[in-house]
Amino acid sequence: WSADWKFSNWMFFNMQRHADHHALASRPYPLLQITGADESPFLPGTYSDLMNIVLRPKRWFEKMDPLVDQWRKHFYPEIDDWSAYDSPVAAARPEHLSAIIEIFGSAPRLARWIERNPELLDNLKDPEFTDLDLPRGFMSDPDVESIARRGLARVYWTFEMSVEEMKGLMAEIPATDAKDTAEVVRNWSNDKAFQIGMHVVRGNLSADEARTALSNLAEASIATVLASVVADFVDRRGPVSEGGAAAILLGDLAGREAHPGVAADFLFVHDGPGDGGRLCALFLDKLTGLSQNSLLFSPVPHGTERCVVLPSSELAEHCRNVGPAGSADLATARCVFETGDSRIGARFDEVRRAVLSEWGAPPAAENAPDAEAELNAFLTRA
Repeated sequence: WSADWKFSNWMFFNMQRHADHHALASRPYPLLQITGADESPFLPGTYSDLMNIVLRPKRWFEKMDPLVDQWRKHFYPEIDDWSAYDSPVAAARPEHLSAIIEIFGSAPRLARWIERNPELLDNLKDPEFTDLDLPRGFMSDPDVESIARRGLARVYWTFEMSVEEMKGLMAEIPATDAKDTAEVVRNWSNDKAFQIGMHVVRGNLSADEARTALSNLAEASIATVLASVVADFVDRRGPVSEGGAAAILLGDLAGREAHPGVAADFLFVHDGPGDGGRLCALFLDKLTGLSQNSLLFSPVPHGTERCVVLPSSELAEHCRNVGPAGSADLATARCVFETGDSRIGARFDEVRRAVLSEWGAPPAAENAPDAEAELNAFLTRA
């Protein structure tokens, strides 16, 4: 039954029988009431009575919704959950109905992705996905088949699709400026993150392997956007003046523990006033745009304090102010991008190690967050 109440399936279906209305206005509704009451819709007996509810959407759905539930139980008793069928994405992408049912049944949050962005389902027909998603039962031995399926996806997403490989693929996508690059990279990374999520759902990738793939994807996306910011800056203002700027990853991203919706925490360091400070402000602005509507990053609010910008002269003081309680973040922090010839990334690493040695902080591995739990929760939590 069409939700478009003005031009419902009822009206189209009966247009060919319109003469019945003039021949006998009181005859029962002819085309559905042809079997017993338990298998036929129970509707008003005349066209005029039925038109009264067709033309009033509230009354129409009050009448039809219980009937639809009744018919579903009668004709499809094997289906317990109709959420996939009722979702707008099923109407938007009917050719992917089996995949939609699979996603709604095993990954509720992944289901919300495709409800907001139905075009993500088109990735399931991309050769990049289909070549890795081997069919079930293609080998006689299930154990060997599982090894082959998982091995193929693992080699591709954890070895072939390295950070440098992804950066090269992103660089081939046309973009006009840094803002356009951020949008293009976000859309590209959303497609890849969805593919990785589907491989986890189908058992082609483990949580550890997906974490590696998502970490590579996040690092490549960030580095590509920041490189475009520098190129844009040089095109408009000329070469960057003496000094430089760097972006330092913090938290889960720094520890290569990425998961869907990972927090994008950064420390931006520059060499005092001048182009370095302006570059850091542009870095923050474009990375904020990258995180909006992203499946990989949680949104970075404008004006956020999660991303600190400071000159390199204050780096040691900032690291010490974090305190031993923040040693976990400091232990895994690493430079993901730098520009200029001032070796800010190397200087940050020296300061970081010196501060950690003062505190006697434990190795980074002992402080690693439970990203596997985050990934599993993302796929299974409603």
